[in-house]
Amino acid sequence: MRRVNRRVLDYETLVAVNQLKLHRTATVTLALKNIAMSYPAADYYGHPRSAARHANEFYADLHSFIAAMAKRFPIDLAITVGHPAMIGTGPTGGHTIETGMVIASTDALAADVVGARLLGFTTQAVRHLWEAARLGVGEGDIERMTFPALSLKEAIERFTEAAYGRRLNFEHL
Repeated sequence: MRRVNRRVLDYETLVAVNQLKLHRTATVTLALKNIAMSYPAADYYGHPRSAARHANEFYADLHSFIAAMAKRFPIDLAITVGHPAMIGTGPTGGHTIETGMVIASTDALAADVVGARLLGFTTQAVRHLWEAARLGVGEGDIERMTFPALSLKEAIERFTEAAYGRRLNFEHL
């Protein structure tokens, strides 16, 4: 039984615009998670997804589902905004912070890896990012990335200043 609208297969360009935030089951909510969880729309499964209208199995292995969907439906441009970003107990009920930061990349996995790093996680710590890297979805190694506007160290310092009201020392980066 088909659960994805056939028109999705005809898209020329897939742009993911999402908020930088923590998620209690997916660890982070960024481009890969948002796109994966939008096929099919929540109208089919119900709002919220935990109140399913139809049987589904994607919560049984959510991270593998996200990685597989990222492979099946490649994102052409990922834009992650941090105004506001959410820390704490996302996806709802967390603490919002204004960072003024935007992560944008034509490599959605790389954008998500950077977003996860701002939130304090490495690629290895977010299983769907690690799995997506193993599937060849994009770049999962932060050491192989370039940062044209702001170094990763500076971005992390600015993010933590917005979150905690002070710059933390990240000399190890």
